[in-house]
Amino acid sequence: PPPAPAPAPERAVREPAPAAPPSPPAAPAADEVERLNAAWRELVAEVGKSAPLARQALLDAKPVGTSSAEVELGLDPEFAAHRETLEMPRNQKALNQALSRFLKREVRVRLSLLEAGATLPADAPADTQRSVMSRDAAQQWSADPAVKSILETFDGDITDIRA
Repeated sequence: PPPAPAPAPERAVREPAPAAPPSPPAAPAADEVERLNAAWRELVAEVGKSAPLARQALLDAKPVGTSSAEVELGLDPEFAAHRETLEMPRNQKALNQALSRFLKREVRVRLSLLEAGATLPADAPADTQRSVMSRDAAQQWSADPAVKSILETFDGDITDIRA
């Protein structure tokens, strides 16, 4: 009898590589915008430590959108000139770093203009525990002759004092 044919060499069966675990879903942009707006005063203060010029400009801005790599800040059109301040490299760097730390990913800022009359986070009264203003401080400022004159001229009141 003829010799039995040699068995066919075993072929290595390749198992497909296990699929990478799904990445956690990104927070919806609307949720991130809400979180950014809620923490806006703290973020502005943080940026202001390393970029003081940016602090005042950011009080007239607010987060309006996010994507995986960007945060869009809307500027009050009345203060559109603040755009130049915020586009300065030092201010951009401080702002990008603060927002990246807050969102726990690298982001860059994109600036746009808000519609006239938009409400800004700085327009809301400060949290009473965090407010710089105290009754004594308001009385001290009201006693200042220049402030007193302005308050009387415009029939105004002191509602908040920003440090």
